[in-house]
Amino acid sequence: MQTVSPQTEPGNGSVRKLPRDRYVDFLRAYSIAFVVFGHWLATVVVWGPGIPISGHNVLEDVPVLKYWTWVNQVMPLFFFISGFSNFMTWRAMERRHKGYGAFVRARVERMIRPLGFFLVAWLVLAGVLDATGFGGETLETVSEYVASPLWFMVAFMLLVIVTPIMVKVHERFGVRAVLAMLVAVALADVFRIGFGLGAFAIVNVAFVWLCVQQVGFFYADGTLLRLPSKLYIGLAVGALALLIALVTVGPYPTSMVSVEDSNLSNMMPPSFALMVMGACHLAIAMLLRPTLSRVLERPRAWFGVVAINLRMMTIFLWHLTAVPIVVAFMMAVNFPQPPPGTLAWWAARAAWMAMLAMVLSPMVLAFGRLEVQRPNTAQIARRQSLAAPSKLLDDVSLTVGALLVALSVMAFTYVGFDEALTVRPETPGGFLASPLLAAAYLLVGLSLMRTPSVRGIVLTGAAAILWVLSAATFGDSLGPLQGGISDHVIGVTAGTVLLAAGLGTHIQRRREATPLRDPSGELQRSAFPARRSSVA
Repeated sequence: MQTVSPQTEPGNGSVRKLPRDRYVDFLRAYSIAFVVFGHWLATVVVWGPGIPISGHNVLEDVPVLKYWTWVNQVMPLFFFISGFSNFMTWRAMERRHKGYGAFVRARVERMIRPLGFFLVAWLVLAGVLDATGFGGETLETVSEYVASPLWFMVAFMLLVIVTPIMVKVHERFGVRAVLAMLVAVALADVFRIGFGLGAFAIVNVAFVWLCVQQVGFFYADGTLLRLPSKLYIGLAVGALALLIALVTVGPYPTSMVSVEDSNLSNMMPPSFALMVMGACHLAIAMLLRPTLSRVLERPRAWFGVVAINLRMMTIFLWHLTAVPIVVAFMMAVNFPQPPPGTLAWWAARAAWMAMLAMVLSPMVLAFGRLEVQRPNTAQIARRQSLAAPSKLLDDVSLTVGALLVALSVMAFTYVGFDEALTVRPETPGGFLASPLLAAAYLLVGLSLMRTPSVRGIVLTGAAAILWVLSAATFGDSLGPLQGGISDHVIGVTAGTVLLAAGLGTHIQRRREATPLRDPSGELQRSAFPARRSSVA
């Protein structure tokens, strides 16, 4: 996660590093901490003699807490910071004359190892529990619960992939691009909510997070730092007033997170109201920046921020896994279950949060090392020896690989990890996902991101097309690997792109290796490397 701004020294063209923007790291740590806190606080699990274990959101029991989500919903702030980091990393890659593939690798490599381990660990655990008869409805509920926040990683990877394009948009159109996306989201909500045209939800999914990232670009280029405090005060007050109007007079629900007792959601898909709330958060964050930046100069405050940032992905991935472990303990000791919202419930909630933190801590210590990659000379040498034979091939393999990993994570978000051989037909968007198919996407995506050879890319592309042809021919006979129409479209597209890039690179290399001939038919000496003279 780069927050250092390399800049060119005037006159000599050398690159220097500006001091790290500690406030960016603080906002990132704050966002992840609030996500964890919010999920733990909101989770209510019910059990008892003859009562199946079930869970729900405390907002359904205590509606007044829906206003708390105006503070606790920090996803817009997180993607704002991601926009800053994506912008800075892309600029650094341009200065170093590195390509698109190097940028994608730099942005997603840190998350791939802890993410892959988390997915594989849960697949194995769910498979063992299913095989030994401890699966069933409870395991299905738990596996879908722990996978539910993974949508954030899908959005993050997709935003990384389109960052170079959006930087060009930022350079050419500036604030007009942000305003256009705001208008697009507002109009999409009119059609989606006012006229019941649910297909417009895709506009929200795309443009809300793109718009938030685009605003992060303005922080990265210094524009937001030059604006006066009075403007941010006006933005905070105006956004809050508009948000109140949208949820009281307008059609939007009060909660900024999805709640089952509401017909509409401000998160799935993200709504215009969520963007207004995000604007309020941004204004407050910019107003607090000078004061908090001074606080972050203190060693103790900075140490806490660094500690969270170093294990950020591990904390995010495993924080919900702690919940079923604590619930099992509470059931074993017959822990009291006071009604949600009562004074006794809040007292018990403090113990609940403490136990969750105690369970999560050893997970972070054990698995966090996967997140921090120390320089390894042997690994660097191996990567250089396996470097893709062309920049085009590197760009294609990394992009397709990242897309497949994102698709895998999206599938796990919907289907969980249990019953790997079972197809979930309710998966939206024309996908027909199963944990086994999601695992296949993950395996292929990770292999493509490890800089494979030309042969490996060609074989992967051919295998993708062969899979689609087999699915079209045999259909249900492929069971959990059959996929849906969207899976097949992605398979054909990815396979064609990989085949074209791989075969094109192979043909180019053959041409470069073929000796050239002059019109008389003689071989040109320039086609061969010059020999060293044997005379000293």
